Amino acid sequence: MHRPRGAWWIQADGAETRNTLEGQRLFNIDLHRAQQSLRTARNNAPNLTKRVLGGFVKTFEYDYDDEAIGNVHNGTMIIAYDDGIEQPHDITVVILEDWANANEIGDAIVAHTEKLSSFGGDLLVQAYFSTFCHNAQRYIVAYEPFVPASIQEIRSEPFFAHGELELSECWRERMRSFIELLHTAAQCNIRHGGLSELANYVTCRDGLKIINMGRYSHIVGRERDMQQLMDFVTTLFPRCSTHPEWRTLVDLLLSTTMWNPLRVDYYYGPNWLEVVLRHPILLGTAEEKLECFVALHMDVMRLDNAGRARFSNWIHHRYQAFKWYFWHDFDNELERDHDLRSRVVPWNQLYYNLFMFIPPGSNKQPKENRYFGAFKHGSRFRKNVFFVDPNDGSWSANYGTRYCYLNIIRLVKNLINHGADYDQDLHDKNNMLTEIRTRFQHFMSVCYTVINMTDDWIHVWTTYPYP
Repeated sequence: MHRPRGAWWIQADGAETRNTLEGQRLFNIDLHRAQQSLRTARNNAPNLTKRVLGGFVKTFEYDYDDEAIGNVHNGTMIIAYDDGIEQPHDITVVILEDWANANEIGDAIVAHTEKLSSFGGDLLVQAYFSTFCHNAQRYIVAYEPFVPASIQEIRSEPFFAHGELELSECWRERMRSFIELLHTAAQCNIRHGGLSELANYVTCRDGLKIINMGRYSHIVGRERDMQQLMDFVTTLFPRCSTHPEWRTLVDLLLSTTMWNPLRVDYYYGPNWLEVVLRHPILLGTAEEKLECFVALHMDVMRLDNAGRARFSNWIHHRYQAFKWYFWHDFDNELERDHDLRSRVVPWNQLYYNLFMFIPPGSNKQPKENRYFGAFKHGSRFRKNVFFVDPNDGSWSANYGTRYCYLNIIRLVKNLINHGADYDQDLHDKNNMLTEIRTRFQHFMSVCYTVINMTDDWIHVWTTYPYP
């Protein structure tokens, strides 16, 4: 019996099968046109020494493993080229959940991965295609070959280095890359939704990579990729939860001011990514950290009197370890509350000169009982109250324990710019950084975090420094 033209699929079994076959037919037609165009271009370009070939995925298969973690299986795809050659290529297949919109999720994973990869997203595993697998009755995503990561493998690279003073070089670069990726994803309105789960981290091309970009973004409550990334790091390295300098970075990333990478781009001068990547714990050299500390002084000095008071008050309230660290054992309560000496700042020529900023070669000498508080004590100055400045009526930052925080920032700036004039060892930037860490611990990182999360405290009005 004569079969009508174009009706070759009529006897196919089921509407879904007919649609699949019809889709394959249209794909083959489009592929033939593309290949013909490539051949024409090649023939019209006699100077080409490399053949231009088109190809398509002819078939794929994978070895199903009931015990596979995350429904991840090794497989192979066959690429058929226009010159008749067929070549196998290894792939890794991820079987998606049996959701009603699984086809859309699979397509989104491939599209999101490709888009972010074009922005330099080297942290992503390349996704080749997504399709419906009839044998499994599920949608799948085919990736370049990878191996699921394990906690032991990820922990093989230590998170901290140099006596836990800094991130290891590996993790510093890795965290910078993660943050850049999430910033770019936010700009493209792409979310991952599962960065707190180990199943989304794999080993590929000898490095830790991410898969399933966008797979879980539709689930309510999974919108905060940065929060999930920080939770994942804490799960891997529990020491992070109590590491003081690392916590300042987490505080910055999860603050009200910085929660949205897009808002900061136009609301503040420096954009979101620049602010985060300049955090001291993400900087690699002593020179970069010292430059950050000097710039920090300028940022704080731009605040008005009320802003400086709130800035200091926030540090005093949220980072109370410094309240005790900067005190000493004087019997006099006023002196104990306002003096920077004891184990923090030694009473010597270097720090006296830097605090008072006496130029090199001056004949001035430190007085025996000189204090660093830099204001006159008086019986009416009670330490627990903000005072109105009689000159302009604004809240003053010049009273109370909190004032020492502003003094320390200025002292560190003077130490960086002029310390080598008094101490030859401080010509070495690493020695300079060691001196700052020895005297002030992670205080400058705290200040960097607070000055860059102003929305969290700049409008919080209070008449008491210890809320």
